[in-house]
Amino acid sequence: SGNANIATAVVPAPSATPLPKTERPKSGTVLNLGSKRGGYGQLLISNGTPNDALVRLIDVSIDKTYREIYVRANSAASITGIAAGNYDLLFTTGQDYAPSIKKFLRDSDYSKFGSQLNFVETWSDGGVGFKKFEVTLNPVAHGNTSITKIDESAFDR
Repeated sequence: SGNANIATAVVPAPSATPLPKTERPKSGTVLNLGSKRGGYGQLLISNGTPNDALVRLIDVSIDKTYREIYVRANSAASITGIAAGNYDLLFTTGQDYAPSIKKFLRDSDYSKFGSQLNFVETWSDGGVGFKKFEVTLNPVAHGNTSITKIDESAFDR
């Protein structure tokens, strides 16, 4: 009987693209300062959803991010020192936030507030009057605006 030669080839396993590193910033962490323009406006954001949120305030006059902050699930955070102007409020919610790509890796959802936020300042001898808005990212009974689902490209504009 003869000897058989058995050849084995080593085939490398397909390399999986590693997932980006995730982290969970504290509520109120500013992720993008956007603009240095300041003012007196204040925005309190309540996130009553089971997912964390990335909230983006867009300056309508230049269509650019004014501020972007992180708000954990079932918590609240504020943006203060907002300059007078009109703003759109966009937000994404999800799990496993990856800061390198500014996205949630799981359960991501994108939304926009139906109403613009109009921050006005009125100056008088007594000082300055300013707007303070409070918004909830989850639907509430008798709410005064709608929340519209948007796609990721509209959020990333």
